[in-house]
Amino acid sequence: MRTIVRKSRTSKLSKKSSKKSSKKSSKKSNKKPNKKVVKKPVSVKKLKKLAAKADQEAQVAQAAQAAQAAQEAQAAQAAQAAQAAQAAPSPSLELVPVNKPKKLSKKQFEEHMDKTNQRIMILKELLNQRFNLPMEEFQPKPKSKPKPKPKRLPKRQQQLQLQPHEHFGETRVSMLRDEDFNNTNLRDGQDGIVMFYAPWCPHCTNLIPTLNSLAEQIHSTNGDKFIGAVDCTKEDQIADRMGIQGYPTLKVYRRGVVHGDYNGSRDFNELLGFLSNLH
Repeated sequence: MRTIVRKSRTSKLSKKSSKKSSKKSSKKSNKKPNKKVVKKPVSVKKLKKLAAKADQEAQVAQAAQAAQAAQEAQAAQAAQAAQAAQAAPSPSLELVPVNKPKKLSKKQFEEHMDKTNQRIMILKELLNQRFNLPMEEFQPKPKSKPKPKPKRLPKRQQQLQLQPHEHFGETRVSMLRDEDFNNTNLRDGQDGIVMFYAPWCPHCTNLIPTLNSLAEQIHSTNGDKFIGAVDCTKEDQIADRMGIQGYPTLKVYRRGVVHGDYNGSRDFNELLGFLSNLH
């Protein structure tokens, strides 16, 4: 009878482990030895940069220390001032009468301003000498002359100023509206003639040049009369109030109040003579 000897499992595992260890040792032996790392020397530029950086850091640290010392000194001074204020006796409060400032005349005000400007210039020169500042920045601006106010004409001359109009052109005839007739006296109680017209009426268009020349004549002679006109197509309420039934209708005003209709000739000379006799 043959005896079968079985190999144990532990023996197999030990063989495998021995093989692996032998392989690792062979690999390690085959590896090349490590090269020694040689450090390069630092350049001169780099050394200068490092030295400059160290100097800057030292300067910053010194400035911070100086600022901290200044803050501590200020805090100590403030504490001393507070202690002194607490120790000092409180003054008695007294009401002092305040005088109202006197009103200066124009001459006094100008003299005061000249003196103040001179003082300012002296201070600026001192500042320039102390800080070497350019004087161009401190040169005073030239005084601007006040604009002359336009002369105000009297109301009667203002009424006769040239005004553009769609029907009359450049005219001195006063274009009247509903607001003008709300007053008790028309045109500040002046004497004059008002034409109530319609733009589509040919008789009205024929009379417009005569009225323009009348208003121009009154303006040139500084007369106290006026020539007015009302467009009844726009101001129909005025036409109804005044009882206008035909165009053109000429109304006579004495001291700003209606005195009646003008039924005379519509020639320039006749109308001018009629206006000159109105009182």
